[in-house]
Amino acid sequence: SWVIVDKYSKWYDYDKEEWANAVILRETSRDKKVGDIVTVPDTPEEIDSTDVLAMFVFIPRYEYTIGNTYGVRLEGGSNPSKATPGAIDIRFVSEREEKKNGSAKYTGETPSEWYTHPAFTFGDDELSGIWVGKFETSHTTLGKFNDDLNCIDENCENANGIRILPNIVSARYNDAENFFFISRSMSKEKNVFGIDANITNSHMMKNSEWGAVAYLSQSKYGKYGNDKEEVYINNCNKYITGIGADSVNASESEETCTNPKNKYNGESGVKASATGNIYGIYDMNGGSWEYVMGYLTTANITWGASENRNYNGFKEKPDDKYFDGYTGTTANTACKGSECKGHALGETSGWYSDAATFLTSNGPWIARCSYYSGAKNAGIFTYSNGTGNYRYYDTFRVVISPTTNF
Repeated sequence: SWVIVDKYSKWYDYDKEEWANAVILRETSRDKKVGDIVTVPDTPEEIDSTDVLAMFVFIPRYEYTIGNTYGVRLEGGSNPSKATPGAIDIRFVSEREEKKNGSAKYTGETPSEWYTHPAFTFGDDELSGIWVGKFETSHTTLGKFNDDLNCIDENCENANGIRILPNIVSARYNDAENFFFISRSMSKEKNVFGIDANITNSHMMKNSEWGAVAYLSQSKYGKYGNDKEEVYINNCNKYITGIGADSVNASESEETCTNPKNKYNGESGVKASATGNIYGIYDMNGGSWEYVMGYLTTANITWGASENRNYNGFKEKPDDKYFDGYTGTTANTACKGSECKGHALGETSGWYSDAATFLTSNGPWIARCSYYSGAKNAGIFTYSNGTGNYRYYDTFRVVISPTTNF
């Protein structure tokens, strides 16, 4: 259950794969429950699930090294290979520490190239971490999955209908522009979420931010550290969030959509989180394909042109901090002729046999993880391309960046 905790106490433990979770409450409950709580009763007060609008999980700032081509073997794990990769080595760091770019080595250890993960640089801000939607995003006020979100700027009223919760159907069949602007509109003043846009920034997940979750999951702090295996697939053919199959690469199923053991808090369901337990992020293998903010800059997209609707719908290019731009023709040359470190592209391409199809001029937009019928091709390291236009199996994920560190 979700409970109110003393925020100054130890209510998370990444060494035990217990990532920090938080919820956004309805305003009527928020006033009663939110504040500088110094002490809590011996029996913590439970939060009524009907009061929750959205659930988020914190990814702390870190630097990483893959160590060798397929990661590092942890005790109990198999020898690393592309089909059974090892751990990504991670160190949590402060935003005040000097950034690593591959040149720094740690004294007394096997020399390795260490990199500060790029997801924690947001424009001019160096972040202490990011809050990531715990599930694929849903929308409660639209009648059908193919209803247009109708979000063309950062003042979209339909943002009030966003929900990030388990056991509901993900929002799909919209283009990247709708997904981007409804995410931005979550922090619109006086909407239902109460997010302060002066100190936080809500936006559609970037590809590098996807990579930050994937790498942490593949470390000793995530699912790999928990049980030395890949995140299980969400194989529910109804696009319901938070479902976990009974095996890593299970084929699509209708039964798992309703079976209690396959829900996010069930014995199989937790295997589909990025930690292998209830504290992680879900739907990063299967469920729906997820458009992320990343595109091929050489695809000759003419921002604002009417024919642009065939690609991603944007009438003008968003600020650079909201997307990752790629220039190469392969995942290994995506960033000015080299690997994009931390983006879960060239560095981890094909891990667990996950599908890896890079961007093209006709498919300039990145999509991640595949969907419920992806089986072995689906996974947290899966990537493919799309036009950025409307597809019935594409959804999105929200990230909140704390742009002011306290």
